[in-house]
Amino acid sequence: MSLEDSTLRTELERLPEDPRFLRLEILAGEELLLFPLLDRVTRLSLEREWLVELLAEGKVRLMVDSQERLVRLGERFKMAGAEGRIVDVRTIPPYSLILLEQGVRTRRWELEPGIVRIGRQGRRDNQVTLSDQSVSRAHASLRLSESAALIEVESQALTALNGERLLPGSVHALCHGDRIQLGKCTLVWVQERAPTTTQGFLRLELLGGFRLFNKTTEVHLKTEKAKVILSRLALLREESLPLAQLLEDLWPERPAVRQRKNLSHALKALQSDLQMDDDLFQELVVRTPDSLRLGSHLFSSVDIWKLQDRCEQGAREAELVEWHRSPLLPEMEESWSLTPRRQLFLRWLDRVGRLRLDRSQQQTVLDSITNTLSVVSFEEFVYQPCFELARSWNRNDMISLWSQDYSERLMNETGDRPSDIFLSWIGSRSDDSEI
Repeated sequence: MSLEDSTLRTELERLPEDPRFLRLEILAGEELLLFPLLDRVTRLSLEREWLVELLAEGKVRLMVDSQERLVRLGERFKMAGAEGRIVDVRTIPPYSLILLEQGVRTRRWELEPGIVRIGRQGRRDNQVTLSDQSVSRAHASLRLSESAALIEVESQALTALNGERLLPGSVHALCHGDRIQLGKCTLVWVQERAPTTTQGFLRLELLGGFRLFNKTTEVHLKTEKAKVILSRLALLREESLPLAQLLEDLWPERPAVRQRKNLSHALKALQSDLQMDDDLFQELVVRTPDSLRLGSHLFSSVDIWKLQDRCEQGAREAELVEWHRSPLLPEMEESWSLTPRRQLFLRWLDRVGRLRLDRSQQQTVLDSITNTLSVVSFEEFVYQPCFELARSWNRNDMISLWSQDYSERLMNETGDRPSDIFLSWIGSRSDDSEI
């Protein structure tokens, strides 16, 4: 008898026998079946009829056809070609992993909320250890909380979820009954109850400047580094941000050990400003030794995500016209923000340029372009689609306004003049009258 069986049996013997909390678990082939026992005597129709009778002193009588067996609560049994046990759900942790070999359960790990590391035995302290050579020493990690069960792939070796191969560095939610393949090992994920779903309650605005809200209350972050970290993660949405790149950008003059300490301090400050406990903050910022990723499910709204989705999905005219009133993070001029700002602006321009807009909507778009070009500095080539759009709407006055503003800014900042190509874009406009 295993230690986990012995411990479970001891716990069961202390509890009053109450069929409302008892459950029959049967592993038939690779399928885990769960049956609540609602009375002292329960009949179950599987391939054959099972009769389960709860006796005194934690004993249970099982009958299948002519077979009969007496077991104790928590004791594992084999009967009618299946393996099973009867448990009191008050005694078992919320999660467990079952290792299958040729369809037969060979081991079960019962797991509490926290970080659970999976891999072959080695230097890393793995809570779930697999001996097969096809499994890496640091193969995957589980991140378990009251509100989510996630698996993060940490190895190039085969990892699959319900037959679909997972990429290294990716994170996926787990559901009861999922099949997890690690190398040649097959495991079944058991979830005793559905996680308490944390509804998105954070709102993040990056267009026009950084603003963060907890429901309706604005959260003022005390450190600029926390703003940068949250903004960079939001720009990647659900992709991982390499830690080495972030550390070098934030603290380029510091040694690696100091960089990681500074990051920990910045994340602690962010957690404090958001007034989150450790479990919830680990859902918001998913941290591995090599990367950070944002828990998008905690956000009810992120404005750039909505704009990106509307551009991709071909949203209605009114939605697209209204959604780029201001540039992305105009207060941040670091290299990591410049490319996303430009790409988002050009993508929005391309989409609105294909729409049939009335004059009022056209003016809204032109005002948005004016606001964006007056606040941030773009490369010259970004102006060309702006000029083409204004020209298509017979608004040469806007071309004159934007080109004059760019020329004056360039002269003031660098002492240079616009290039000949830029001037040719202006000179190629028609002599149509302005409206």
